[in-house]
Amino acid sequence: MRTVHRIAAFFLILFFLYMAVTGGTIQAIDLTTLLTHAPASNTNMQAIRDSVDGPSNYVVIAVSDYDAPALPVNFDFAASLRATLHSARAAAGGSPFKYIDWRMKGNQPVAQFKTPAHRLILNAYNGQLLGTGIDRPVSGKPASAHRTAKGLHRGENLFGNWTFFVMIIGICLVLMIVTGLTVWGKLYADRIRLGRYNPFWGAGSRWRQLHRAIALVFSLLLLTIAFTGTLLEFDAVYQNIVVNQAVKEVGAAHAQERFNRDASTPLTDAVLPDVLVTTLSSFRRDHPATPIKALRLRYYSGYAQGVVIAGGSDTTQLVYNAHSGQTMSETEPGYAQVYYPFGWQAHETLKEIHRGDYFGLSGRAMSLLSSLALIYLSISGIVMYLELLAKRRRIGRKALFWS
Repeated sequence: MRTVHRIAAFFLILFFLYMAVTGGTIQAIDLTTLLTHAPASNTNMQAIRDSVDGPSNYVVIAVSDYDAPALPVNFDFAASLRATLHSARAAAGGSPFKYIDWRMKGNQPVAQFKTPAHRLILNAYNGQLLGTGIDRPVSGKPASAHRTAKGLHRGENLFGNWTFFVMIIGICLVLMIVTGLTVWGKLYADRIRLGRYNPFWGAGSRWRQLHRAIALVFSLLLLTIAFTGTLLEFDAVYQNIVVNQAVKEVGAAHAQERFNRDASTPLTDAVLPDVLVTTLSSFRRDHPATPIKALRLRYYSGYAQGVVIAGGSDTTQLVYNAHSGQTMSETEPGYAQVYYPFGWQAHETLKEIHRGDYFGLSGRAMSLLSSLALIYLSISGIVMYLELLAKRRRIGRKALFWS
């Protein structure tokens, strides 16, 4: 185990150090952004929230929703539906509706009816047509320090696409942690037999003592980060394979359509009242005192859904099955195809665990400390190896690896 540990470290220690520095930089940027309560328009804040609420054809929440005012507390959605539906049908000229939603426009509630070509904006109280709009696809993502650091962390800004190599680095880091813990466990078992129970014993140089202590304290955190990072890179490798295969089969333009297609289908007027009632009752059951910033009714991949943008201090997107009243995830049977093997929700959950925000700000702080720990372990590992190598060479042993 000790030999495997040294060999893996010899070949990849600089990459471990690089990943720790860039990963820690991402966390420092994110924590600064979150702790200073940066506005939703901040490019780092946008990058932090990127893809959290699903793929582009699924997500409803927009950057503007985070700072938008909530709808009036006593707003009557059912009355608004009755007041606006007839006017919207007349204005649509027979075109089907892809969604209906309510939100604030300035200081006035509006109802929006989306046709394939336009978005009709109506006074939510009397159905008066206020104007039309066009939903334009977002062209690219704004540059930010977070995205630059993330690109460096994954090697994209330096070497192009090296997802497979990053996955191998992750596997090796997991191997390093497991072998290091195994070596420590064997040594500690020997010490217990001698009646020495302190897990942080003082034998060896200061570098070795601190290396052993930090490795032990942060081992499980580092193992979690390394394991989830490896799985995320596996997802990225799988994504490259699936996308490249789609490009071969249907061409680049159609391959993009395959993964970004709009999975919504036309709404049926007769079911809208029931869809609305189920969505509102389900939301109020789960969040009785939370204001609503926006509410959208739609059919998505065959599911009647109500999507609520819930207000308050932490604006979130909640999706309800409008027949059963149960919450829905970003991965459900029959959803539009995505390029992750276990679905969008599993991928996002892995990301949350990897960067620590699955456990809140404290999780992010521990992730940052883990990055600092890995930086020290990498540097101290290099120092200890060179010290041992120099001692061995003074007695004529020149091998780079030893047991």
